[in-house]
Amino acid sequence: MVAENRSSGSWLVAAAVAVVIAGVVGGAWWLARPHSTFTPPPGVHGVSAHAGTLPASDPPGPTTEVTGLRYGDDPTQLLDLYRPPGVHGFLPVVVYFHSGGWVGGTRSDVPDFLLREMSRLHLELASVDYRITSNGHNLFPAAPEDADRAVRWLKANAIELGLDPKKFVLAGTSAGGHLAALDAAAPGQFVAPDLPVLLAAQDPRVLGVIDAVGPSDLATLGTTGGALGATLETEFLGCVVAKPATCNPAAVADASVAGHLTPAAPPAFLVYGSKDTLVRPSTQGRPLAAAWAAARGDAAREPSGLWAVWYEEASDGHNVSQSTIDMSALTDWLSSVLDGRLR
Repeated sequence: MVAENRSSGSWLVAAAVAVVIAGVVGGAWWLARPHSTFTPPPGVHGVSAHAGTLPASDPPGPTTEVTGLRYGDDPTQLLDLYRPPGVHGFLPVVVYFHSGGWVGGTRSDVPDFLLREMSRLHLELASVDYRITSNGHNLFPAAPEDADRAVRWLKANAIELGLDPKKFVLAGTSAGGHLAALDAAAPGQFVAPDLPVLLAAQDPRVLGVIDAVGPSDLATLGTTGGALGATLETEFLGCVVAKPATCNPAAVADASVAGHLTPAAPPAFLVYGSKDTLVRPSTQGRPLAAAWAAARGDAAREPSGLWAVWYEEASDGHNVSQSTIDMSALTDWLSSVLDGRLR
């Protein structure tokens, strides 16, 4: 019966992949509607929608690329490096995980908003392919284990690659945003059983995370994200397709972000689309921002100028881009994390 349900849902998964990838990576348009009236909770720095954005037609600077670096033995465990040309020394690195609903996508789809930050702040970017779920294979926690492995591999080879091993930031869009947030919140908790000793010796902790429209609460993704949300959640966790009630509650909780947060959680820049009907800010972004700041104790221990959880509801759907994200705020947050002002 489970196999039949998987087969009947395959057409929906295929369509979902195309929608999610095109929406997140390729979407440059935005809808000019009133800004969100959401008031961030104590400890969360609110970022205004449509302030400091960049035109979609404004391209990022040139990059020097090294492609197809293997960080594991699986054929999909590959990453590409992007570096601003003519910049020397050991650079901070943003480790990026692509979109695609955990069932598709590719490391070649790097958002312009991150490439712009490379040019502005002289960063290196590592774009990572990870095992995607397909027909019951590579179920959770395969993807977060790959995220963990990629970070450790980059740190183990940092000197050779021209990276500063002490200045790592995770980033991702949609499903990749989920992986970035999950591994930032739970460093060392999703470790592959075959991880080599050399990589196991590396510290997986990072300085911060940029999460764009990442699902954070898989229980509500399956109930508020429509048919697509239910299908993606159940495929990822290995339940009966499009029937979230069949998922193991322990797996749902383990794959959700908030339960892993501790006072050691790093700074976070969270951006969601105010008109997103798949990854809804009301069930994914807002609760995550509140939980992240509460776990860190920011409201009680830090003046508001040093609150390290920044949250924006961009005036967009599930396709936030440099034309809807407050790029000035993102640059301020990222530079403050890298130089130690926000920690």
